[in-house]
Amino acid sequence: MKRIPALRPRALEAALYRRGFERRDVRGLVILQLGIALAGTLAATMACLPLGAMAWAGAFAAGAAIASLNFYHLAGFAQKALRMERGAVTEQLLRFYLRLALTGVALYLLVVPMAAPVTGLLAGLSSVVATGVVFGLSRLASEGAAA
Repeated sequence: MKRIPALRPRALEAALYRRGFERRDVRGLVILQLGIALAGTLAATMACLPLGAMAWAGAFAAGAAIASLNFYHLAGFAQKALRMERGAVTEQLLRFYLRLALTGVALYLLVVPMAAPVTGLLAGLSSVVATGVVFGLSRLASEGAAA
């Protein structure tokens, strides 16, 4: 069975490197976030399908997508901010606040006009927390193994 190239971690890592993610640990974090978001969305869909609660699974997927996009852009922002001169930081901050405003608009549209289940959205948005926990535990485990 042939694998889809875009789903291979090395291909994703190479694509992220070409997009300016120079630090390997940052690329790994972005890939981990995407993996957790996709796995969570798949698990939510499989759990909600027999229950007829696909609106919840859709809200989870929307929350995970919003979290992943924000994580991706925040990781890129952090790398750029570390190597920028003073005048260029203002542009990056404006982009950050624009993304924050767009996230607020997206969440408003999902909750108010579309009546997406808030618990599903929050669960999907929490995929970033899961990424942080998994990353932190893996770092502790690797440091413990090295000691």
